[in-house]
Amino acid sequence: MLFKPLYKKKKNSKLNWKYLSRNPNCIHILGKNLNKVDWESLSENPNAIPILENNLDKVDWDNLSRNPNAIPILQDNLDKVNWELLSGNPNAISILENNLDKVDWDSLSENPNAIPLLQKNLDKVNLDSLSMNPNPIHFII
Repeated sequence: MLFKPLYKKKKNSKLNWKYLSRNPNCIHILGKNLNKVDWESLSENPNAIPILENNLDKVDWDNLSRNPNAIPILQDNLDKVNWELLSGNPNAISILENNLDKVDWDSLSENPNAIPLLQKNLDKVNLDSLSMNPNPIHFII
């Protein structure tokens, strides 16, 4: 043989289920292999909501708190929410507006969808965190 292949396909190679569980395009595979799913990673997957809704006992609530598509689940389970992580979730503004006493203002200051809420609570804004917010912050300058 003149040329060696650059790589050899491993026989019986195993998928990395932790990484696969984060992949939004692999829900069809994950749904058929719930016994192999990494639930911590799956809880972050924005396309995994139907699977997570049917397996709330396996959900990682910290990671779910940052999942932008998990708002209905989080709304029904506010006692399990990680408020620091939820405060950075761009789709959680309605929950946060109704729970201002639980908001983490450092995280909220970085949240790109929180500008109107921040404008109403200027005394709580973290200016360092706000400086990392990708949306216009003209109201502070």
